[in-house]
Amino acid sequence: MEQSFLYVAAGVGVLLVALGLLTVFRRLNRTLARLEELLITTNEEMRETLPEVRASVGNVNDITAAVNLGVHVAEQGIERSGRGLRSAMYGAAVAARSLVPRLSGDEDTVRLRSAQAERRDTAPAPSAPGGGNTEGV
Repeated sequence: MEQSFLYVAAGVGVLLVALGLLTVFRRLNRTLARLEELLITTNEEMRETLPEVRASVGNVNDITAAVNLGVHVAEQGIERSGRGLRSAMYGAAVAARSLVPRLSGDEDTVRLRSAQAERRDTAPAPSAPGGGNTEGV
């Protein structure tokens, strides 16, 4: 009798363990089903947005190429001029000198500078050396 009781107790224990495992596996099944739904939804959303992202990346690449071209052209211009910064500083100084009398209201200085500029613009070109006669040379 004792032995049959042990068999019954072991059988009940195995059934309880099986019910516990069944509960665990059912919860795991529900969790995995929800995770699968989430992954499917995420996959569909990514497929919808992927062309937009590719277009945006293409736009960024175009902008980057244009900026690189602009920087390259500016670098070549600075290298060719060799006097880029000095020229800019000289231009700023000339602009400041011409603006200061106008801003301060000194009309005589403004008229004097305008007259000087007109004389420079209308002055005849210097003649060639040797009297300007270049015929028969």
